[in-house]
Amino acid sequence: MSAKVSDLYDGNGAVCRQVDLDRYGRIVARCSVDGRDVGEDLVPRGLAFAYRAYSMEYDLVEKGAAINDRGLHASRVQNPAAYRVERSEGSRPPRPNCAIEGNITKSGRIYHMPGQHDY
Repeated sequence: MSAKVSDLYDGNGAVCRQVDLDRYGRIVARCSVDGRDVGEDLVPRGLAFAYRAYSMEYDLVEKGAAINDRGLHASRVQNPAAYRVERSEGSRPPRPNCAIEGNITKSGRIYHMPGQHDY
């Protein structure tokens, strides 16, 4: 897939502009190459997934790629956002009204209690 993306842009660099920040303070950006919106190019070809948490702009074109088995959709690969939700099920504290918060990392689960520094 990366070769297809590289060929599409003929090695030209992307210009990105910030449109939002995620909940961790990371930049959410919209990128273009030679004035062409990268999302508009990649998502309908099945070379990238629409990330609906920050924009629904590419939703319909991704559905078209999926229906027509383009790119990643031809292999029935799971959308990364759906994978993360599925993977995190059961990792929450056992009681819904529990005040414990936590993080899941490669090394395991870290829980924080009210009043702790990272809570």
